[in-house]
Amino acid sequence: MITTLKTIVLFLGIAICAYAEEAHAAMIAKGTATALPTVKPGGTAKPWPHEGSDLKPDPRIVWGKLDNGLRYVILPTQAAPTRASLRLYMDVGSLMETDDERGLAHFLEHLAFCGTKHFPAGEVFEHFQRLGMQSGADTNAFTTFDRTVYHLELPRANEELLDDGFTMFRDFLDGMLFDQKQIDRERGVVLSEIVYRDSAEYRANMESTQFELPEALFSRRWPTGDPASVRAINRQQLVDFYQTWYTPGRATVVAVGDFDVKLVQRLIQQRFQDAKAIRGEHADPAMGKAALGQGELAKLRTDADLQTVAVQLCSAKPAPTSGDSVAAERHEHAIGMALAILNSRLNKIAAMENSSVLSANISSDVLCHLSEITSLTATCQPTKVNAAIGMLEQEMRRALLYGFTDAEFAGMKTTISSIMQSLADRAETQPPNKLADEIVSSLVDKTVEISPSDKLAMVNRFMPEVTKEECLAALANNWDSANLRIWVQGNVKLEGDASQQILSAYHASQQVKVSKPVDESAGTFAYTDFGKPGVIVKRNDQRDLGVVEAVFANNVHVNIKRTAFEKNVVRVLIRFGGGKLELPSDKPGLLLLANCAFFTGGLQAHSITDLAQLTGDKKLCARFNVGDDAFDIGGACEPETIDTQLQLCTAYLTAPGFRQEGLTNYQHTVDAIFSNVEHTAEGAVATQGDRLLHGGDPRFGLDSREKLQQLTLDDLKAWLSRPLEKGYLEVSLVGDIDPDTALSAVAKTLGALPARDAVKPDFAKQRIVKYPSTLKTKEIQFASEATRAMSVVCWPTAGFRDLPLSHRIDVLAAILKDRLWNKVRKELGATYTPAVTNSGSEVFPDFGFLEADLVVEAPQLPRIGQLVANIADELATGSISDDEFNRALKPIVSGIEEQVNNNSYWLSVISDCQENPAALDIVRKSAGDYRSITKLEIESVAKQYLTTNKATIISVGPTAPSSNIKPIESTTPIAP
Repeated sequence: MITTLKTIVLFLGIAICAYAEEAHAAMIAKGTATALPTVKPGGTAKPWPHEGSDLKPDPRIVWGKLDNGLRYVILPTQAAPTRASLRLYMDVGSLMETDDERGLAHFLEHLAFCGTKHFPAGEVFEHFQRLGMQSGADTNAFTTFDRTVYHLELPRANEELLDDGFTMFRDFLDGMLFDQKQIDRERGVVLSEIVYRDSAEYRANMESTQFELPEALFSRRWPTGDPASVRAINRQQLVDFYQTWYTPGRATVVAVGDFDVKLVQRLIQQRFQDAKAIRGEHADPAMGKAALGQGELAKLRTDADLQTVAVQLCSAKPAPTSGDSVAAERHEHAIGMALAILNSRLNKIAAMENSSVLSANISSDVLCHLSEITSLTATCQPTKVNAAIGMLEQEMRRALLYGFTDAEFAGMKTTISSIMQSLADRAETQPPNKLADEIVSSLVDKTVEISPSDKLAMVNRFMPEVTKEECLAALANNWDSANLRIWVQGNVKLEGDASQQILSAYHASQQVKVSKPVDESAGTFAYTDFGKPGVIVKRNDQRDLGVVEAVFANNVHVNIKRTAFEKNVVRVLIRFGGGKLELPSDKPGLLLLANCAFFTGGLQAHSITDLAQLTGDKKLCARFNVGDDAFDIGGACEPETIDTQLQLCTAYLTAPGFRQEGLTNYQHTVDAIFSNVEHTAEGAVATQGDRLLHGGDPRFGLDSREKLQQLTLDDLKAWLSRPLEKGYLEVSLVGDIDPDTALSAVAKTLGALPARDAVKPDFAKQRIVKYPSTLKTKEIQFASEATRAMSVVCWPTAGFRDLPLSHRIDVLAAILKDRLWNKVRKELGATYTPAVTNSGSEVFPDFGFLEADLVVEAPQLPRIGQLVANIADELATGSISDDEFNRALKPIVSGIEEQVNNNSYWLSVISDCQENPAALDIVRKSAGDYRSITKLEIESVAKQYLTTNKATIISVGPTAPSSNIKPIESTTPIAP
């Protein structure tokens, strides 16, 4: 769809960065599968979505089929020179499992990395690391209900590396070895992933789907699997499933990149043409049906781990059975426009003072080609459940009764046309990985992959014809109020029959009269004239990097880099003042207040909703953030709207609104944050752990809820007023724009402002942060019914002031991660994905630490932290092999070489290059410095930092949640 849809299928994608074991693997033993679905003729390739459609597929794409049924899609692109993205899409997922095989498809995906015909156990990831690829980022896979997708990101699209990739994919198709030792080891990893993904929200999603679609197969086939089933799955079941479902007819190879198409075709044919379906091709299992004709149903799910309550009104109908077509595309745009307008209304309600909801949205999704589900969802406080139900019911009824206003409809048409134009303009510079993922998604969704230019032409052709009535009819067709499902979940309870009480609240809302929506005009943008354009007093061209530096008479500093990485895109970043360095020590919560309330508070002349309406057709966006050493106002736009983009950003500097809507957003955010902090390991680490590791500095971590709730907009004004008006300012522009055009736009906006500080204060005292050197162990607790816990182990370092040393710590971190994978994940199966990070900052130059994070089951906590410290100590006191050194260094060097083709990277580089002139020298020297690193240097750094006596072990575990579950109010829903 053209709107952003919240899809359960995508949410449930299970990522896997599996390492394989060092062991000999046995060949696949033949077995006999039982209760197989109907057999289809072998070698019959599935049709493409565009076959039989009146839509024309993207002419740049080569579509191919082999005689055995395997399909391939090849798209040449030069958006990322020399690189390629490969995908193996298997039309196989958890839907193919039986009741006692839940989790088998996901288990099988893990085993693909545990030994195949050409890649012995322990060699898959290691092989590609030696070629400069990162495990996880460049070699990965995921499993959902209806697909398993393996992907490779190749740093070089030459014949050797492409053939390596296709060889691995062929092994995944029919060359897995299923060594029993590997199965037993990887079983622990799969179980660890189930723990890793366990959360109150995940459990709630499973139960809500089972409630809403009880007769749909996918409501009983969640891809992560059932722990008891995973423990019981045996080798023969894995082999049977593999030989039954991993067949050429269910395989599609996707290749996107800077390569010769004929070369790729030849390699695919060579590697896959002799693949066979050992047991034939089989039809999909019966998917069940959408829950229809059962009347109104309601359910309450009480969970103490969920502090924010969610209310959902859901309507399901059978998914469309016709293929993609011009008519289907027009319908998608019609329903998309209706949903977007209704979402705009819901967002306005959520932003109101004293709103009954914290957030609200509507979405429409097709699940596994079985059900099309339209959901109205809101989050609220426990005391506002009935009011939230009423608000959702009334807003849907208002839309169905009265439709959309002329202003809403015209504005949405303009916005959608603008979006489609932008997509077409940027098509040539879309990165290969994004294009490859889009192709896979289109195959899964059975939609035609149309070229952006053709799609734009089609939309421009039928958009003028689409009417308000057509959009309303599409919405009404999706909404069946007679067979509604109402789901309430959270830290709430109801005495008696909860379902009946929820339905009573809904029925009471139906008696509330709703009025016709009124056209609301946002007027015209009030901030276009900032005075006489500024004058440039200094200009310096860094020709080797293509960077232009300039200074205006009012001390506004400008940095510009023109690139071709994103066609018709300009990224803008304004840094001013001292950010966190200016944070009052007695009110550290202002950082959160500013991040939540400043931008959403709008401008003096326009609310945030007015701004959305005024800029909807301008192809621009803006954001605000408090950084470590500056406040940031940034955004992105097209070259033609750079004046408007800078006018908007400058208006936030000169006329911020500090409106109640911003404070309301902040208060909602505080509630959501504390729900996470109090009930998840990550939340506890990010707040309590972060402050602890920064020596108790109040600028890090989180203040108490009480202190945060006491802050006001006046506090925010008092803090921001001086940096907004006078603070040292540096604005950077990166992208598809001529430097002189950029300087002219800055001259009329930021350059026209009154004089600002010429230099930034050194903030010497504020830059001091101390690591707690005497802290060796610490236990942190959070309230949860789950057994999910975290072990965090840290070692203090020298920070980022010594950049060459920091580069060597990066390599050391990669080696430590590799060893944790080998021991804690592969050998013990005690964690899913250990992470190791070199944490430091140029802002706090003498502060830094190396951090290892592992999600484990709570009973594992007492031993895991010390085990990690011991592994690090072995690294410090022992030696590093040439192979593990090269496997750590090469992917880092490859990433450094690749990032120079990214606008976001360059924006970060030049964002303060006049305040910190060394920033550009770092760019010039970093790749060369990384290449110069030796193994002896890393061994020396390990000895300096990773010994056991320097480790800090933090154990973050759950306790039983408190029983203060709140009752739902019994009042009649009020009209919003």
